[in-house]
Amino acid sequence: MGDINIAIWQANDVGQTVKTIIELGYAPRLEKSTGTHIANIDFVAFEEDSEAGCMGLEEMCQRYRDGRLQMIVIPIQNYIAQSMFVTESIARGVDANVFFLASRIESNTFTEEQLYSFLTPLMQAKYLPYLEFHIADHCNLNCKACEHYSGLVHEEIFTNYEKFERDLHRLHEFIDDIGYIRILGGEPLLNPEITKYIKLIKDLYPKAAHVVVTNGLKLLSMPDEFYDVVRETNTYIWMSYYPPVQNKRDAIEAKLREKGVEYGISELNTEFTMKQVLKPMEGLGHFYHCMQAHCNNLYDGKIAACFLPFTTKYFNAEFAQNLPEDGALDLYEEAMSTERIQRHLFTPFERCRYCSDHSVPVPWEVMQEPSVLSDWVREI
Repeated sequence: MGDINIAIWQANDVGQTVKTIIELGYAPRLEKSTGTHIANIDFVAFEEDSEAGCMGLEEMCQRYRDGRLQMIVIPIQNYIAQSMFVTESIARGVDANVFFLASRIESNTFTEEQLYSFLTPLMQAKYLPYLEFHIADHCNLNCKACEHYSGLVHEEIFTNYEKFERDLHRLHEFIDDIGYIRILGGEPLLNPEITKYIKLIKDLYPKAAHVVVTNGLKLLSMPDEFYDVVRETNTYIWMSYYPPVQNKRDAIEAKLREKGVEYGISELNTEFTMKQVLKPMEGLGHFYHCMQAHCNNLYDGKIAACFLPFTTKYFNAEFAQNLPEDGALDLYEEAMSTERIQRHLFTPFERCRYCSDHSVPVPWEVMQEPSVLSDWVREI
């Protein structure tokens, strides 16, 4: 009841359209049914942008703390940095319950029912901006300081497709829309069933952007079927570019163009960053500022805010350590719900204490055998 003020994440075309729908469609119905009047709608970005008419994150959080902001709206299509925007806001005292998700805009018209349900509390929304998963834990490059610990996987370990298919269907019961899905490893092209995973995510999450992330070493030898499926499903190939591929880059690009697939190539990776530590840090507040904490990962029937709950086992086994392997939510637990998943992914966990809030650069190198602790952690 009464007046409320709203902030919308990003003043791009999608944000502007969301504002128009709220003003002309959602707001009149809200006021009629509840007596709540939307007094003002502004835009917010991480940094203040006067030309785009955006307030900065700090100003938005101050308005909330002062009682001058009651609702923060996130359009689905603005999925880049969505989760980081939420956690940075929570770290500044904003309650997670004031975030709302605007429905995906697929038409110029909305039914009466769609307008009433245009905004959904974020913690109850069946949507994730991002999901990733491994289809191989091992790798054919084995970079030192890889936080997925792929170089410490000494045998072929592929994800079981039938189990993964069940797990993804289980997730779909609670999360039926995703903005961006990445197929990872290890090295995903090592998995001979990769096309089955590509088709599966296209079938279950057709509106998502689908990406295969590879080091590129196998791109020249992949069968035609792989490229046919990539092209037919509009899957994007992203190549993380490392020194061993330098003399193959031109041939790889020619192959990708020949096959008619969309692709991108990173800058040459000549260094990694290292932030793993063996002595736990005090507090867990750095979780809310961690880029990695938004890499929602699905693995063996569980989901976590990042991949470390699933890959730390390789580090522990290699070096007889006991870093926590917590942080994952079992999707098959009783009373599972969308809200449980959402709140879990915005909650820090014990493993976070072993990720420093300050990373240091280290030269990129292929891991040598036997590996030593200093290949993986900042402080021993």
